[in-house]
Amino acid sequence: MNGPSPPDELPPESTHIPGEVGPGGIEIAVDREKCMGSGNCAYWAPQVFDLDDDGLAIVVGDPSGGEDRVQLAARNCPTEAITVRTR
Repeated sequence: MNGPSPPDELPPESTHIPGEVGPGGIEIAVDREKCMGSGNCAYWAPQVFDLDDDGLAIVVGDPSGGEDRVQLAARNCPTEAITVRTR
């Protein structure tokens, strides 16, 4: 097996929304303890991410059809606060 395996559970201090990826789904978690509010996620996937009143990232939309942008957002998060899992 190459690299670490994805986590079995989403971080407890997170927001997530299920989305469609073929017959499965995609789960997105934002670890609000790690998030610094850079806004990179909202830049890469504005249909999915936004910043809340505290300036921290939240999931606001369904990632269906934009999974590649969600992956870009996760890879470009400076604090690695975004977890993406295919269910």
